[in-house]
Amino acid sequence: MPKKLNPVFSFSSPAKIWNLLTDREAHYLYLELRDEEAHQVSFTAYDLQVGELLWDDLHFEEDWWIGLSAAEGKLLVLHTYEDNDNPEIKSFFAVRNDTQKIVWQDQRLQVLDVYQGKLYGFIREDTATSYKSISLETNEQQNLSDREIADVLKRASPENKYIRHPFHYTAEDTYFGTVSRFVQHYLNQQIKTGCEYLDENGLIFISYYLEENKALANYLLVLDKEGELLLHEKLDDQLANIGLGTFMLARDQLIFIKQKRKLLSYAF
Repeated sequence: MPKKLNPVFSFSSPAKIWNLLTDREAHYLYLELRDEEAHQVSFTAYDLQVGELLWDDLHFEEDWWIGLSAAEGKLLVLHTYEDNDNPEIKSFFAVRNDTQKIVWQDQRLQVLDVYQGKLYGFIREDTATSYKSISLETNEQQNLSDREIADVLKRASPENKYIRHPFHYTAEDTYFGTVSRFVQHYLNQQIKTGCEYLDENGLIFISYYLEENKALANYLLVLDKEGELLLHEKLDDQLANIGLGTFMLARDQLIFIKQKRKLLSYAF
């Protein structure tokens, strides 16, 4: 019997799945859903440890100029745009995922990360920038040293031992040629423009593009080191450009979006 990846959960939405975010240890997965016709944004949360929906269709007072920013433990940080013409100007608020209640909000602190119950970010005043931490329990505010700032910037990177994102290669990259030759040998297909690649736990994950109907179609290929096919899915089509972050690995799950509206998770 051929090997295969085992489905964990799936989620379908009439709105586009615009963004995905996990907490640092990949316990929770948050979805940002944008309904362009209704001009509304909603949020969904999954418990990745048990593979179950935590909550769905969560809305806030700002229903369009809003998005996901950071997560840690049971805390989710979101942002709203204070100036719709300047996306760099944001206000932030923090929500507990077990109650969906706002526990903190501020228009001055530009949040970079949330870690162990503290928000870390910076405040710009005229030409001066100061980096600070704020305790969500006591609201105590502290200035950060240069070393602490460096630690914050390093922690804010999504790469860690629980979460893996693929390497992104364009046609100009040397590794693109290597992946292209492999796919051509394995599938007898000539891939186009770019790809994403990752190997983990003895498995190879490749997101690649073919030209179909004068546009690009995106496929996800998963196989083991012996070359046995485990998964081959068409993620999207009628694309003008290649995407970034077409899949991710969170703990022992492969997570990706099909046709912009369906989220799938497979255990590997």
